[in-house]
Amino acid sequence: MREYSTEGVVLDRVSSREADLRVTLYTRDLGKIIAKVKSGRAITSKLAPHLEPLNFVRLRIIEKNGFQVVDALRSGRLERSQIPIISAISALTSEADPDPEIWSLLERGPLTTVSILSILGFDPTFATCISCGSEKLARFSISDLSYRCASCSGGEMGNQYCIEVTPLAS
Repeated sequence: MREYSTEGVVLDRVSSREADLRVTLYTRDLGKIIAKVKSGRAITSKLAPHLEPLNFVRLRIIEKNGFQVVDALRSGRLERSQIPIISAISALTSEADPDPEIWSLLERGPLTTVSILSILGFDPTFATCISCGSEKLARFSISDLSYRCASCSGGEMGNQYCIEVTPLAS
């Protein structure tokens, strides 16, 4: 059994069993991990409010048959507008592969779609629309790892696996 003390961002949380939670975290030292939270949904849980998506937390985690959160304390919060970017980090990073550039961007900003996609290897600078070849990109599809222009991605507007690509100037 190993114990870690680190900082992280809560990417997602899902109910598990009767009163437990499974949280996806991006941590400074361990990268993306999925951890159990025993009784995390119980009314008396002291961890639940700290482990909401978009929260920066200080964590104490033990590794024994997977990771388990022992203690968490909220230390900050990202804006709700960052949800698509957090979803991209969750979908496009592999577990237990820490990346100091991603952590630095999460911690200090500016957190933009373009900056995260660039760090993850999907830099839109020379990308073109996969359908028509246009250089005026509007969205990045997480499901097929491709860019599309506004006219070719019209039907994917509400798709949770498609994120808006902000202009390169931002």
